Amino acid sequence: MPQPEYPGHYLVKRITTGGTFRFRNRLLYLANAMVDQQIGLEQTEDGVWSIWFYTVLLATFDEVLTGPHGRVDPHRPRCANAVPIDLPAGTTEIETFE
Repeated sequence: MPQPEYPGHYLVKRITTGGTFRFRNRLLYLANAMVDQQIGLEQTEDGVWSIWFYTVLLATFDEVLTGPHGRVDPHRPRCANAVPIDLPAGTTEIETFE
């Protein structure tokens, strides 16, 4: 699968082996299923960001409410200093396709 291309105003990040990505000196957890994939971050409001994978909106987060060290949601895999991210309304998990 070719790497996604995002609009020029997006921040492009690669997901680590721990399912995380770095954002402004923070380690944010997205999903282990996204390892080694590129995501696009789009600022939608002051401090509110949308996370895109190709044309699919995966999640949003508020950088003001996401603390510098964060917390790990106990229902998700643990990664040191990772912060869970809110999924879009009505979504309970990120689907992956093989």
